[in-house]
Amino acid sequence: MDNGQTTMGSSPPRWAAELFQILQVQNERMTSLETQLGQQNERNRRTPERSISPTIDTTRDIHPVRQKAKLPELAEFNGKRLEFRP
Repeated sequence: MDNGQTTMGSSPPRWAAELFQILQVQNERMTSLETQLGQQNERNRRTPERSISPTIDTTRDIHPVRQKAKLPELAEFNGKRLEFRP
């Protein structure tokens, strides 16, 4: 029976080793991104004039998104074929 495991020694199956390698690469990438984010946050703390600028208006428009116009209600069909509008 071959269920993806090797019977030689205590080494993990190939698919598990590949999965472990993918996880290691992802962990390294996450660590790198966390470091970059920390550096960006540190730079932003050092230069507060960028976030508090009196010349830039950062207020959002308080008006909601324009709503779609609704179609008028159709007249009720009374069962007469001549009155039916396709």
